[in-house]
Amino acid sequence: VVRLLDDTDAPVYVQFPETGLSQLAVRTASCSISALLLEGTFPDFNRVIPRPESLVRTFRCKRAELQQALRRLQLVAQEADSPNMVICDFQPEAVAVTARTPQLGGGEDLVPGVLHGEPLRVSFNAAYVLDALSVWESAEIEWRLQDASRASVLLPPGESDALHVVMPVRIFGEEH
Repeated sequence: VVRLLDDTDAPVYVQFPETGLSQLAVRTASCSISALLLEGTFPDFNRVIPRPESLVRTFRCKRAELQQALRRLQLVAQEADSPNMVICDFQPEAVAVTARTPQLGGGEDLVPGVLHGEPLRVSFNAAYVLDALSVWESAEIEWRLQDASRASVLLPPGESDALHVVMPVRIFGEEH
């Protein structure tokens, strides 16, 4: 809601139904949003975020170059069972990003960068990685990784306040 309201000086109407504060409606000239407060205990998100000491690999590269490579390969990553799936092969001086779909073919893009730690091959949903990369304006990005089956973290270098957790995608029938 805040993001939508940043671009407008028009009046904003906020409405709570008479039944209580469990519902909310926000309306502007161009959109309407309604929300419902859910009852229950929210899961402990700290359990999903990997501990810093478990992230034994760090890949650092230009954010825009990684975004461009993922966008290009997302065009061919259209497998019905795993759409947007790309394979990232992290090497000491680059990450090779590949995508293959039997009907569309495949592609590979090399993104220069620096890997600290052992090489790693892991698959991700490109849409989720692109979502994470789109919120920052930093020129570079750090991708901190554990292994091919555990969560990784994306963040701007030198920042620890804002991070994105990205889970890998398991490829059946293929060893990493």
